[in-house]
Amino acid sequence: MSVIDYVKASTNSACTGVYAYRSNSTCYNNSSSHNYLYKSLYQHTISPYSNSDSYYVWGISSSGSFANVNPNNTSYGIRPAFYLVPCVQLTGSGSSGSPYTVTNSSSCSAIERPTFEESNVTGTNADITITFPSGCGSTYTCTYQKNNETPVTVNSTTQVVSFTANGELTATVTGGYTVSSSYTVVMPTLITSHGLNLLTGTSCQGELIEDPNEAGRYIYRGASPCNYLTLGTDTYRIMSFERDGTVKVIKEDSLGNMAWDPGYSTSISGITNS
Repeated sequence: MSVIDYVKASTNSACTGVYAYRSNSTCYNNSSSHNYLYKSLYQHTISPYSNSDSYYVWGISSSGSFANVNPNNTSYGIRPAFYLVPCVQLTGSGSSGSPYTVTNSSSCSAIERPTFEESNVTGTNADITITFPSGCGSTYTCTYQKNNETPVTVNSTTQVVSFTANGELTATVTGGYTVSSSYTVVMPTLITSHGLNLLTGTSCQGELIEDPNEAGRYIYRGASPCNYLTLGTDTYRIMSFERDGTVKVIKEDSLGNMAWDPGYSTSISGITNS
């Protein structure tokens, strides 16, 4: 289990954080009265002790307090945790005298989650194609919901939903149990600059987006966006479309090893990060 699993299993309102189990004795004294995961033994968790310390994990002592523990410490026990697949059946009351028991269904199979794909994207429209698993209308009940509108039933494997503004789309499949997928539709912005009409969004192996720190400024990002530019025989990359109409570019290749400040001025107060 993770250390968060243990913390969330407590009904003690004072014990909502990991470090409370190190400093607040009410969290680990009489732990059995408020946490069913407590055992009067030492327990390993799978949670790293810290991002900077990869050699230790969180451990739970026999008193219920937390400590950093070497995972090869054989004084601490291991309690496996795993997930049951959604379509198994459970019977019983869940009490220690009548625990739930698992019954496998012969027809039990995983339901594929719906997927989404954008097409016909302009500055004013976007079509979203939902792909459902086969069996909608027979084996499964399939629906989609656009924004907060009434859900629509679908009896085919694909359904196109059109948007003219930003919105949310949820697709649901029910057949013994329910799976759903959600998609956020963000309409692109049309950028007109230097004879170009560009839409924000995916650009080859990258994207063109509005600068999150400066409204009206648009930047390229990603592994290899479509932002190549030639000037004469040299190749450049467009970095940004500025609010004042200028375009910031950078040379694709280095000019070579050299000092950029031969005078070695100790003052660079005039240099900016723009």
